[in-house]
Amino acid sequence: MELYRRKLQYALDRLRKSQDAEEKFSVIHKQCMDYIGQFQKESEYGRNEKMITLWDKKIAQELDFVTDKKIPPFTLSKYGYGANFCFGTSFFTGSLGETFTPTFNVDFGLEFGYKNSIFSITSTYGGNSVKKNLQSNQNWYSGQKSNFGILDLSYGYCLLENDKIKLTPFAGLGITEFNGENKIKDGPDISIIDYNLLIGLTADYKIKKFVNLIRDPFFGITDYSEPSIHARLYISRSSFADDLKGYSINLAVGMSLVAKSLKLD
Repeated sequence: MELYRRKLQYALDRLRKSQDAEEKFSVIHKQCMDYIGQFQKESEYGRNEKMITLWDKKIAQELDFVTDKKIPPFTLSKYGYGANFCFGTSFFTGSLGETFTPTFNVDFGLEFGYKNSIFSITSTYGGNSVKKNLQSNQNWYSGQKSNFGILDLSYGYCLLENDKIKLTPFAGLGITEFNGENKIKDGPDISIIDYNLLIGLTADYKIKKFVNLIRDPFFGITDYSEPSIHARLYISRSSFADDLKGYSINLAVGMSLVAKSLKLD
């Protein structure tokens, strides 16, 4: 029975379609029953000890050639994809920090990788308030509620990765915006936007590893995935006006999931 259990597991791991599992089970179950019938006949239903010994050696040799690995060997694709969802904060320096309080943010990001290169798009959205009055091309008033957002595109290169840790420095381009209610009656909401460079580091602590050998019904692929605790720290510099500029220091912590397709060896 153990011999054919291994054969069945080997076959199931390599199915092209999950719908074929029942048919594969029926075929191997029949082979197993035929094998048992052959043993019963040749051993005279267990009365021929010499033949039992020969069968014992025969089955032991066959077991040596049929793998019993819980997870079959596989090769990962060079391409990967993933997503992350985080909570974080941003605080500011210079006149920007004198005007706006730190924010509480929600971050969502997508990433696409090739070997050690990672291309990401991340959206950050948060809320804060105005610290002091600012009369510029647009007027901001102390205590006024404001919204803060960054949309960035970045390229990262993984410098360190092992079974638990992954560190990826990155650089990119971002669009930073503050907006709020216009205190002038019937006026449109006010908004300031700046385009900037950013640089930072992501760190992932891998929680678990999953190998999915059941092929996707749409794309017919199997995959390997890693959920992680994800942290992202980056800095950008904004200059909205001569009297409203400074660095934005942004930190987010949450969860990420990255995956790659795999091919059984």
